[in-house]
Amino acid sequence: TQSLSSGINAEYGRSDRKLDADLGLKDQLIDLLLCYNPIWLRLGLEVLYEEIIPLSEHRDLPGLLTFLNTRFVSNPLLASQYAHATVPGSYGAGYEQELRRFTLKKFLMLVLLLDTAKSARVIELDPCLFCLSSPHKTSRSLLITFSNTFLSGEGDVTKHLGYIGYKVQHEQKHIDEFDYSIKRISSDLRDGVRLARLAEIITETSLTDKLRTPVISKLQKEFNVALMLNQLMVEGVKLDNVPGGPITKYAVVQGNQKLTLALIWNIIFQYSINKILPLEQLRQEVGILREILSRKKQLKMKSAEQDDDDYVLGLPTRRLSVDERGFFKSEILVALLDWCKVVCSYYDVPVDNFTVSFSDGRVLCLLVHHYHPQLLPMNRIRMQTSLSHQIDELNASRDFFSTSSLSPNIHKDNDKENFRSLSDAMKGLNEVPYMITTNDMVGTIPDEKVVITFVAYLCAALVDISQDFRAAQKIQRAWRRTKFLQRHEEMMEKRRAIIKIQALARTTLAKRKLEELKLNREAIIAARKEFAARRIQKKWQDFVATKEARNEFKKKCVAVRKIQVVYKAILAERWRDRISAATLIQKTWRGHKERSRYRVMKTASTTIQSAYRMHVCRKEFARTKLAVQRIASSWKSRQVIKLARNDFLCKRSAVICLQKVARGYLARERVKKIRSAVLMQSLMRAYQTRAAAQEMRNKRELIARQIRSSVMIQRVMRGYLVRKHLQEQTNAAMLIQERFRSYLLMKLQRQNYQEIREKVVLLQSRIRGYLVRKHLALQHSAATRIQAAYRGHLARTYIQLQHYSATVIQEAVLGYLQMKADRAWFLQQRAAAVTIQAYWRMVVVMRDVELMRDAVTIIQSAWRMCKERRCYLQKKEAAARIQRAWRSARMRQQTRDQKLRVLRVVLMIQCNYRGRSLRTELVEQQQSAVRIQSMYRGYKVRREIDNQHKSAALIQNCYRGYKNMRCARTKFLAMRTCAILIQSHIRTLLVRKELARANRAATLIQSHYRGLCIRRSYLQQRSAVSVIQQHVHAWLVGRKRRQEYLKLREAAIVLQSRIRGTQTRQHIFKQAVSATKIQATWRMYITRTLYLNQRDAAVKIQATWRKHQHRRRYLAMRQRSIQIQAWYKMRRQQVAFKRLRQSAVTVQARWRGYAARKDYQRVRRAVVTVQAGIRGYKARRNVSLKRRILSQQLTLSQIRAIELLLT
Repeated sequence: TQSLSSGINAEYGRSDRKLDADLGLKDQLIDLLLCYNPIWLRLGLEVLYEEIIPLSEHRDLPGLLTFLNTRFVSNPLLASQYAHATVPGSYGAGYEQELRRFTLKKFLMLVLLLDTAKSARVIELDPCLFCLSSPHKTSRSLLITFSNTFLSGEGDVTKHLGYIGYKVQHEQKHIDEFDYSIKRISSDLRDGVRLARLAEIITETSLTDKLRTPVISKLQKEFNVALMLNQLMVEGVKLDNVPGGPITKYAVVQGNQKLTLALIWNIIFQYSINKILPLEQLRQEVGILREILSRKKQLKMKSAEQDDDDYVLGLPTRRLSVDERGFFKSEILVALLDWCKVVCSYYDVPVDNFTVSFSDGRVLCLLVHHYHPQLLPMNRIRMQTSLSHQIDELNASRDFFSTSSLSPNIHKDNDKENFRSLSDAMKGLNEVPYMITTNDMVGTIPDEKVVITFVAYLCAALVDISQDFRAAQKIQRAWRRTKFLQRHEEMMEKRRAIIKIQALARTTLAKRKLEELKLNREAIIAARKEFAARRIQKKWQDFVATKEARNEFKKKCVAVRKIQVVYKAILAERWRDRISAATLIQKTWRGHKERSRYRVMKTASTTIQSAYRMHVCRKEFARTKLAVQRIASSWKSRQVIKLARNDFLCKRSAVICLQKVARGYLARERVKKIRSAVLMQSLMRAYQTRAAAQEMRNKRELIARQIRSSVMIQRVMRGYLVRKHLQEQTNAAMLIQERFRSYLLMKLQRQNYQEIREKVVLLQSRIRGYLVRKHLALQHSAATRIQAAYRGHLARTYIQLQHYSATVIQEAVLGYLQMKADRAWFLQQRAAAVTIQAYWRMVVVMRDVELMRDAVTIIQSAWRMCKERRCYLQKKEAAARIQRAWRSARMRQQTRDQKLRVLRVVLMIQCNYRGRSLRTELVEQQQSAVRIQSMYRGYKVRREIDNQHKSAALIQNCYRGYKNMRCARTKFLAMRTCAILIQSHIRTLLVRKELARANRAATLIQSHYRGLCIRRSYLQQRSAVSVIQQHVHAWLVGRKRRQEYLKLREAAIVLQSRIRGTQTRQHIFKQAVSATKIQATWRMYITRTLYLNQRDAAVKIQATWRKHQHRRRYLAMRQRSIQIQAWYKMRRQQVAFKRLRQSAVTVQARWRGYAARKDYQRVRRAVVTVQAGIRGYKARRNVSLKRRILSQQLTLSQIRAIELLLT
């Protein structure tokens, strides 16, 4: 920057042009800057001035024009520094030079900055640096144009700037501006540029730099297509496995739709199906299915195992040859067909190919039923279809006694019913795109490529689900095995402890009794009898206790099985709830995406409308400006034409004189030649006569030969002279005719071209307007359908939730009653067992109870800790959300205040600038003539109207921004449940402050505006009364519109507050009802969770795993939906472009036919001219022959007369 500042000299600027006063010069400079893309121009200005430009969007050209007028071509700091102390609008010496230096420095820095930023690819999408309609495509040409217009004494300014290190090198090429949208496959893909771009995006390589653009000839198209095909072959895309023949560059260039579509399907198959369907995983799934199938066969048939490669459950399977593998010759498709065969072999349904075997819908329904029986039960699948009917007829032709009882119509109805069932089941599998229709499948041969794509997506989803189910089953089996082993070990330890305690007690009692018996021998017999009786009783008690324990264990097993059944049902319900919740989230997200897309399209349409209006205004101004320039330059052109005509007339007269002299000289030379020839002939004749007189008698033959030779020489000489003169005249006439005909032809062709061009432009404008209107109508209809579908979905969801909540409550009540009855029976049995058991067993049971009580206390404390931690985390998250909301609101308020301050400064600068310009214009009006005053007043009125339009547009943009902010804020309020009252009070306070600030700002603007009107009226009293009347009328209209606008704004604010209050109360009521239901459900869940606390670990593991799987499938489905949407948009753009291109091709064909007819007529006229020349030549040759014969006859008659005289 320092080197650039030191190298800039303001004296290089043109002193005859004042940048601060010449509005045309300012417009030229701004037009040069508007050659840049608005995105790059805004970025460069923000970096250069180190501030953010307040624009509604990147392509806000009125905002950019305002910034350029106020900050680029003028400088408020310099104006305040050099302003006159007492005379407003007057500046001191040096102001023009400093302003010229400032503008020159900013322009050069902006060009260098944008050139460097474009070379470094600062913006990720890397848009074009210059506009498509810009006359400048390089930074160097922009600098040269600026130098020629604004600098003096500079030729190539880039050489001078290169000495200080200022170098620009960006050049916008044709490939950078190429439109890659496709509207017709047969014509848009023939040049190879779009296909090469597609290959570049897919393979992540650089191909566009190697392309030959612009594409004009067929060789360039073949080169581009060959480059793309070679890159695809390197990446592994097969191009020779197409039934119609290999895909070559000649087929694509010639517009072969079949092979072009085959190429696109190959690319889809290579980069889509291979990614969603791994080959190893599919083979592993097929191996697992075959293993399960073989085990079932062994259990049912009890026969020898059969080879899996040849037979599956008694159904013969054969290997497909290369010619029978369908459209694509691929191993993954063979594995996919094997998977379909193995699954359908469970139900004895044969599968041979991807076309006819899938036409009745049985195979697709069986695939879904095999993995999801709850989505598609077996009783909904119709096995009697048209395909099975054809197989039965073939079997009937072999078996004489077989009959069929169903009609063909019933078979077709069964086919359609299968596809309807499949469509209903696909709603539960949201990640699978349903891309088939009943009409395309039933009663015809389906499209193999569509069936392959749909089956591939279905296989990927089902295989992932099967893996999830197998993993869950393994986890459940491992967990059950671990718990059973733990319980068995605990029971064995308890049993061993009881046996040891009983043995010790018995031995102790026996020893005591034996000691007593030793002391009393007499009681030995009685003691022995008593001991024997007690032993027998003990054995019997042990037998009875063992029997009761066995019965109790059996009852516990039955109760555990019932609990497992109930728990599995609960898990199934939870799984369905999660699926429905995921479906609701997905639908809500899609609706949000559609609404966001609609808002983006609405913003784009608003931008297009504003740009079009600006273009119309600029076009009208340019037309007016052009008319003024034409009027100004008409006199000069007339004088120049007059001088040129006089010069031309002088030169013409001189040329005519020269032509006369030359022609006279040529005629005199021709006469001299003729006279010399006549003299030579006369001398020759005299010589011949004298020789003939002397040697007449002896040499008559010699004389006759000499006479004939002399006649021949004369004839040849005369003919040569005549032909030469005729040839010269003919050439001159042909040259004049050719020039005149070419001028007439050129004039006619130009007129025809102008007419055709005007018709084509009109046709294109009509077609584009029709397409835009049609597109907007489609968008409106789509938005209406989406809204209706979403409202219906909300109603259905609410009904389903009501039904589901009632069902859950009923199941909870029934489960609680059953659990209460089982617990009462269990307590009775336990009390009886405790009463029967002995003292030591009671002690052991008490110990166990104490241990279990400690365990329950620990579990309860852990659960309470977890619950309290969840509540704490929820409160923490709610507080964080409230803080974020408050910070975002405060940031928005600060941003809005900053924008309002910038707006006030801009308005103040505009007022000062307008006052200064008005005072300058008044001084100039006093010094100018009446004619200049009238023109200037008209220009002033137009300028004031433009300023009013700009001010109105600025106010509209501010209001729209405020309206969009309020809408976003309302949506944000609907999502908050905890701090609604606090937020409403805070927002009410903020709105009141904002309204007070807006009123103060409006009062300030009105005061400034009124002061400006008073000053204008005072300064314009001396100019004209009409101007004062116009201003007063405009001021009154503006004040009236302002009052109407304020009334409408207040009414809108009141309506918005009422509507928002109603919506908030409804939302609070719904939340209260939902909270009551959630609390009741939560209490029931806590009660049952305390009873089933030992299974929480498995449930948590399964929930975490399922959540991970669902998220992965959701991301994959989202990526696929994005790809499908991109393909659909590309297809729609291709169709539109094809239609437009077809119209252009028709116009071109008409023009080429017209040109060919004109060429044919021209060639025909030339041929007719040549034929006429040849015929004239033949006629002249015949005349010359006749003359020769007559001359010979005259010579013979003269010889005979001479002989008669001599004799």
